[in-house]
Amino acid sequence: MPDGSLIKVSFAALMEAADKLGAVADGATPPPEATATVVGFMTDVFQAFKSEPVNLDGLSCAGTGEDGQPFELSLGSIVMDGYQPGIYPAITFNDIKVTNGGANSVTLAKASVKATDLSGPIAAIAAAGELTPAWLDANYRLLIPAFGGFSLSGLNVDVPNPEKPDERITASLADFDLSLSDYVNGIPTRISSSTHGFDVPLPTDSTDDNVKMLLMLGIERVNMGYDFAAHWDKDARTISLDNLSVTGKDLGSIAASVVVGNAVEDLFATDMAAAMTASQGVTFQSAAIDTTDDGMLDKFIPLMAAMQQVDPAQFRTLMAGQAEGSALQMLGATDQARALGLAISNFIAGTAKSLHISITSKDPAGVPAEAMMNGAADPNAVLGLLDITGTAQ
Repeated sequence: MPDGSLIKVSFAALMEAADKLGAVADGATPPPEATATVVGFMTDVFQAFKSEPVNLDGLSCAGTGEDGQPFELSLGSIVMDGYQPGIYPAITFNDIKVTNGGANSVTLAKASVKATDLSGPIAAIAAAGELTPAWLDANYRLLIPAFGGFSLSGLNVDVPNPEKPDERITASLADFDLSLSDYVNGIPTRISSSTHGFDVPLPTDSTDDNVKMLLMLGIERVNMGYDFAAHWDKDARTISLDNLSVTGKDLGSIAASVVVGNAVEDLFATDMAAAMTASQGVTFQSAAIDTTDDGMLDKFIPLMAAMQQVDPAQFRTLMAGQAEGSALQMLGATDQARALGLAISNFIAGTAKSLHISITSKDPAGVPAEAMMNGAADPNAVLGLLDITGTAQ
């Protein structure tokens, strides 16, 4: 329940402000003092309200859709956390099911919308004084609430293919999560997301080249997942891509991490000119790439060899040798380049099942962003600024 002592705007003042706002002609600027009164009442309520968690029993209903087919919808329960001052609570829906009463169904074990922190926008409004259009134009990002993200788990789909009624679409998702926190001027500076157990059939008539390649490899459905995590470290002035990985069951995985330096707070400034200037000053510090092979190359090599009409074993040896030679050609005949080339060669040849490549700026301050962008067009312009090593197991 709300704590009335924390609500500073009287009901009479609120009604008076509402009348003034209601009398504003279309296109005219609302009176700032009336706007401030209404917004002040709302922010007071958000700060005053507090409650215990709420559990609601499920529901179910049945009927006939627009297509004349029967349907059933059921929801096991709804759980809402308690309101806290300045916090809109998380809410979770359990055991959702939509079916036509027969074999067709979509089920979801759990779906959650995480809490939203309104304290930042409330503080910005309190410090603003008059909420004029000019202030809103300059500070609208300060009014973005800190949304915590959402998640779901246990999704299963078994329905007819709308484009091919004789076929069915059967897919599942073990879990999905998106987490956002540490907001600065409306931007989350700590982000993570993941998906596991995304199992879906590949469409046999797809025009996508990647899907075509997988089908040619004999892969008719995929079971994949990804993990992503990144954060800004204010004290170290770095932005770290802690992990970006993709995994395919019986295929393998690839994971990358990156550290960017000179990431000052102005990157998140509400002044776009200041943010642009700060972005031009960031530097590349390091990156790492880790790859594992759980069967992908064993499927890919024979296919490529068949296209070249050569023996698969010979083709694999040729590819391994070319990769080793490319490393020496790009980086020169150094011990570091030889080790990198040998690691890549062993991975392609199949004598190693995992490959780690590390890329580090020779200058502790990092490689300027401009130099890295120039390196996209002319790799030789940036390779001399980096240490690149590799190992394979």
